[in-house]
This record gives sequence, C-alpha cells and structure tokens, in this order.
Amino acid sequence: MTTKTIARPKEIRPETYRMYLVIKYVAWIGILAHTSFIPLFFWMGVPFMGASNFLSVSMWLAVRWANGKGRIGMALSLILTEVSLHAFLAVSFVGWSSGFHYYILALIPFAAMNDRMKPRLMVGEIAGLIAMYLVLYTFTKDIVFYGPPGPIMKLVPYANVAISTTAIGVIT
Repeated sequence: MTTKTIARPKEIRPETYRMYLVIKYVAWIGILAHTSFIPLFFWMGVPFMGASNFLSVSMWLAVRWANGKGRIGMALSLILTEVSLHAFLAVSFVGWSSGFHYYILALIPFAAMNDRMKPRLMVGEIAGLIAMYLVLYTFTKDIVFYGPPGPIMKLVPYANVAISTTAIGVIT
C-alpha cells in the first residue's frame, strides 16, 4: 500500500507548507461560498451585498494567487480583511439570525493556528475579532430582516454554519 502526498511547490518554504495547504483549501471554500452568495443576496433583495460579492470572489482569487506564490502573510491578511468585512456588512444588512456572524468565529482558530504570527500579535488579533463579534452582536441582534418567504431563507443560517464549520475543520 502506498500513500500519495501532495508535492510541495518550489515557491513554498517547508516551514510554511502546512499553512499553504490550509489556505489552498479554505480559499476554494471562500470562492465557492461567495460565488453562491451573489445570486442569494440579489434574490434576498440586498443588491449591495450581491454586488459586493464580486469583489469578495476577486479577493479570494487573490488569496489563491498570493498563496501559490508563497506570500502566506499577504494571503492571510486578505482572508482576515475579506471575511471580517463581509461578515460585518452581511449581518448589518440582514441581521444576526442570518448566521453570517459565524465567519468571524471561524477566523479565531485560523489566527490561533498561524505559526508565522508573533504571540502578541496573535492575541491582539483574536481580541480584536472577539471585540468585533461583541460589537456586531450589540448593534445587530435586534435587526429583523424581512426577506423573501420560503424554505431557502430558512436554510441561510444553516448554510452559514455549515460553511464556517467546514472551514474550521480544514484549519484543524
């Protein structure tokens, strides 16, 4: 019996290989999720968020490019920026019950497992994400979104839980 391994591209240093693989697979999740969010937000009647997901997909493609070139730090910065901004805006538009806030929680283990980050910066980043989550909750928990009725709207929070926990699973 043989074990097939993924060859390390020459641009990727051995010490960053694990993070390279994590980003590689998380980026695919991001690209697929945000591509599906484009029609979802237009259907939900939130065209700003639908249009902004074109930028989100572009950012995830930039994550793939930076990661493939061995620019792990740039890829991580793009992920942090895109996920936190998208989650903040989505929850602000469609409310807490939409589940878009779960993506902020998914960033916490991502930051904690980044062995390239200095411990103080890691703690600061995690504290900032927790603060963002709490501020977002404080100001959006009472937003009630009256989107289109039907079963698809009821699936949105479940899809957000599934996508964010899948990303956490890839990280760990």
